This record gives sequence, C-alpha cells and structure tokens, in this order.
Amino acid sequence: GPTCTHVSTFIRSLYRRTSARGGPGRFAGCRRERSILRVIHAYMHRASAVARLLSFGLRAHRQSIVTTTMPSSPPWAAARAMSSAPWTARSPFAASGSLSSRRISSVDGRCPELRPARRANRTWRPSPNRRLATAPRDYFGRDDTRIGSVVGYCARDGRPVLAVVTAPALRRRIPVLTHDGAVDAVELKSVEFAAPRGMGSAIDDDPGVDPIPQSAEPAPGGASDASRRLAAVHAYATRLTHEDEGSSATDEDESPLAERAWRRALAAGCVPDEHPSSTAVSSAAAPMDVASLAAHVFHGDEEPALCESSVSAATEANVGVDLVRCYAAHVLVSGEPGRFRRHGKGRFSARTAHEVESFAADAASQAAADSEREAAWARVGEAINAPPGSKPPPSHFLDGTVTQLRVEALEAYALGDGNRTSAQRAAAIDFLSRFGAKIGERSAMDTLVALGRWRGYEELSFARRDVPTAFPSDALAHAAAIEAEAPPDLDCQIRKDLTRLRCYAIDGEGTVEVDDAVSAEALPGGKIRVWVHVADATRWVGLGTPLEAEAESRGASGYHPRGVLPMFPLPVAARLMSLTPGEPKCAVSVTAVIDERGATEEYWVGTSTIRVTRAATEGEVIKMLAEEPGRHEGLELLVEAARRRRELRLKRGAVDVRMPEATARVFDVGEGEGFV
Repeated sequence: GPTCTHVSTFIRSLYRRTSARGGPGRFAGCRRERSILRVIHAYMHRASAVARLLSFGLRAHRQSIVTTTMPSSPPWAAARAMSSAPWTARSPFAASGSLSSRRISSVDGRCPELRPARRANRTWRPSPNRRLATAPRDYFGRDDTRIGSVVGYCARDGRPVLAVVTAPALRRRIPVLTHDGAVDAVELKSVEFAAPRGMGSAIDDDPGVDPIPQSAEPAPGGASDASRRLAAVHAYATRLTHEDEGSSATDEDESPLAERAWRRALAAGCVPDEHPSSTAVSSAAAPMDVASLAAHVFHGDEEPALCESSVSAATEANVGVDLVRCYAAHVLVSGEPGRFRRHGKGRFSARTAHEVESFAADAASQAAADSEREAAWARVGEAINAPPGSKPPPSHFLDGTVTQLRVEALEAYALGDGNRTSAQRAAAIDFLSRFGAKIGERSAMDTLVALGRWRGYEELSFARRDVPTAFPSDALAHAAAIEAEAPPDLDCQIRKDLTRLRCYAIDGEGTVEVDDAVSAEALPGGKIRVWVHVADATRWVGLGTPLEAEAESRGASGYHPRGVLPMFPLPVAARLMSLTPGEPKCAVSVTAVIDERGATEEYWVGTSTIRVTRAATEGEVIKMLAEEPGRHEGLELLVEAARRRRELRLKRGAVDVRMPEATARVFDVGEGEGFV
C-alpha cells in the first residue's frame, strides 16, 4: 500500500543521486544516508526487511519519510504479512523480475530506471559452480540417517551389516551400533540401505512396535536389546539369501526367489517386446526404492509362505514387518547384480532379458579367465616346490601369457630401483604375497631361484645395465648361414701371407675365443720387428647385416666369473673367427721396428693370413722361458723388446705401478644345488 510507495520513492531518489556521483556509497556529507543505503543493499531481497525499516523514524538530507502502519496492529505485523505474501505482491521491485542470486536488481543491471551509470555495461552471470553445489546427492544424507534410523552397509570384507544410528552425523560419518553388538562409524556414502522410522516400520507407522531409543548402547552384561533385534532381522535376510542360492530348479514356478522377483519387477515396470515370439520384456525399467522392491519379493498372492515367514521373523525380533521385508529384499537383490542394476540411495532397477543374457555371458567368460589364471598360479607353485633336480628350464615361463609378465615383473623388482616401474613393483609384491614370501628384493631373488628362472648366483650387474645375454633370432640365423657357407673374402687380393711367423696366442685360462696373437723376428743392427695380430671379423661379417648391428651394440666381449658374453655368437666367434692353433686364419696385423734404445722406427697395418703356433697362458709362457731357454726365439725377442720399451718409458718419466691381479671363477656344483 502507501508504505511500500513511500519506501520505493525514497530508495529511487537515493539511487538517482548516488549514480550521478559515482555509485552507491561514494557521495559525501551524509553518513546516515550511506548507512541506510548499505542496509537496503544487503536486505532488499527480503520483503520482511522493507517492513522492518518502517518502524524507524529516518531523516535523510532534508528529506523525511513518514512511516505508516496498519491501524490497531504492532509494527512487525506488516513484516509478517508481507513475508507470507507472494514475492510479486510483497516486493517493491517486482517489475525487475525474479532474482537468480542474492544481488538486488538495480546493481544487477536488470532495472533500467535504477541502473547506476558506472555499471551500465557490466553483465552478471551465475557462478559455474552453483550447479555443482546445488546438485542432488546420489547417496543417503543426514536427513535419511537420523538417530534411531536403521541402516545397512557392507563391511570391508564384503559382508552385509545391519546397524542403528546412535548419534548425529559428524563430518559425514555416523556412529552406529551393528547387529553383532559392535560400535562402528560409517560414512554416508557407504550406506546402502536406510529405514528412517527405525525398528518400527520403514513404510508405515506401526504404533504396536516400539521404536528404537535415542541412545542404543550395549548393556553391561552383553549385547543390547537393539543388537539382538537387529541380529534376528539380519539372520532372516541371510537365511533367505542362502536358501535362494541353494535353489537350482529350472521350472518357472520353482525357480529361485530372486528370479521370480525379477520377473515380477520387470513385468510391472517395462513394456513387452514388440516381437510376439519373444516372451521376455526388452525395455529398461525405472529405478525403484526398497519398499517397491520388497513388494515384488514378498508378493502376497504368489508368495504366501514367504509372507508368513516374514511376519513370524518380525514377531520374533519385535520389529515391524516392513523392516524385515525391506532389508531381506535389499540383501537378496544386492547379491543378484546380473538381474538388478544398483542405483543411488538404495534403489534398484530390473535389467532387461537381453542385459541378463549379456551379463551371464560376461560372467562365464570372466569365470573361465579366472580359472585359467588360477591354473597358471598353480603351475608356478609347482615349479617353486619342485626339488632341485626337477626345476623347469629358465625359458619355461616365457610363453607369451600373463605368467611371463609376472615373472618379468618379479625380475625387475629384484634388480632394484631404477629398473622397474610402479606397475611391475605392484605385480611383484602381489606375486610374493600369494606364496607367503617376504616383501623385498632379496626375497624376490630367492623366489626366482626356487622357480628355476635364476641360478644360485646371477650376474645382476648385466641385467641392471641392460647388457644383452642372448642374441636375437635374426642374428642367430645369419650366423648359421655363415657357418654353412663362407662368404667371399673381399680382401683376398691385398691380404699378406704371414704364415711363416711363429705366432703365440697368450690368453687366460678357459678362453673360448682366441682373438689375438703376437710374434717377433730379429733384424740386422740389433733391431726387433714386433707383430701383433688380431682376428679379422670383417672377413665374415659384412656391413648392414644383423650380426654387424648386434656386434656394434655390444662393442666387445664381456668376461665374468661364470664365462663370457661374446660379441658374436659362439659358433662364429669360437670357430670361424677364432685364431685356432695350427689353422690358417684371417687377421689384421700391426708391425713396428724397435731399435736398441726402444724407439719405434717404422710401422705397418694391414690384413694378413697367419697360423698360430701355440696357445698358452701367462704362467705357461713364463715356465717355457725358464725351463726351455733358446727354444722359443720369438718369445725371447718379445721379452727383450718389452724391456727396451720399459726402460725408455722410465727415462721419459713414466711411473711403473704393479698391482696384484685377482681372478674369480665359479664352479657349479649341480643344477639348482648352488655354486662354489
């Protein structure tokens, strides 16, 4: 009425004056006007705030407002009347439209008459996070789980738990008393079943059944009465589920209870298939709450015996029959994911017949995969428990299946940090946990030894540095082709024949491939010509071949206590390329002339053909020189040339450091029995 007219006129005059001076709150000379404007700016979205302003006598800058209220009524009666009226009737700014936020329409720029000049081009948009903040939750909230409400959830081991709420929720966790008398705190998101009316009834208000008390704590002598009542309800639901799982009849009348409930739910919520030959329904069913689900499970006309048993269980537990039926239906349907799809807030929907068949096919496929996986784990366990002489070969588990991935993950875990990924670490820990082994790199090594994959002593340094221990198949095929048919010698026209020289191959004990030899001959004037011969690998391996690529990646042959990692496959390195004694072999020779002072006068490098006279170790050479003086002229000349070079180097300031030489060798005692 007139009150709203006066207030509206006053506010419009304030905004006109302030907009010309730079906006609200920026005019000078009247502190009271600025305070009034702040109050109106903050509370204009409430119609009751306008009425509250009417009870004050305000004087603003030579302009007074006369407040009038309804006769024979207190000042706050107008506020209550306007608060109960519709927004369009009680708001003095109804012409500006509905507000999408708590900002007033004049500041929002939606009313042309009250729009400030400074904010004329500014557009307000709703916050993008407002939809997320106001989106409905798809799980039970505090209103669904008040004190005395019966809730159901799954424990960490997957078993269902029935409990009653004993205190308000704190940080989205509600204190509960479980059916077995334990005190627990469950998150709201974990609650799958809720009966707000407690133990009375989840659907109807049953005055004949006492509700749960506000504080349900266990009695000093044992479980509380609430726990015993919940335990009876939980036992009935569990027994009903077990009886349904034991039913395997194929007749529709004698089919399991879950299947019968599914057919009834599907028939009630779906449209029959368009094809007349199909007896099942095909369209999707809408989600149903637990009460509707219980009506399909405990159908009065089709399940009379089941309804009577539920009434007996409710009477025995002293709870409402609706609680027994709702919880039993929830537990029964939760164990049938192939027929019912789970939704939020304890709702379920019946799957279509096609979805049920597809789910069954996927379950069968998953069961077959699980069976195959368990069989693979069984084979691994048999290999671990096998005696030392019956271990499978190291390549037994490299079959391209998931077992190979597990073994490779265990190997990567045993090599240490930097050689494994997070996924391999997790797979290795799962591998060790399955067989009860300790979690650690040493335990992984012991498991690989017990598996037959590794030996008692394993060269882990090669694996940590990605040193290849086997040749690829194409390199082995190329080596076999070379061994079967020798390629032509491209240097046969320039290769020098040095078979006249007495060559000595001096290597360590156990050397398989002889790759170098030395010889010497006397020259006039006390000079000595020294020869060094190296096996010519280019005679057998051409550029761009698989063997050449593999040799380039390796660089050289590697020796370790157990043997050698050759640069070329042993059939080529030990037979074709090796400087075998007594046979003419292709080599690359280097010669130099040493004078009496030890200086070098001339040298030559080129391809040659040599014949090794004798292969010996360093110890055997020393023994030959001591016991047979004068018989090995070439060795004596080499010793003299070495003496001259050493004296010359010492005169030039070289330092001679002599260090003891250590050699380690490993002798296998037996396959799988360890090492010495």
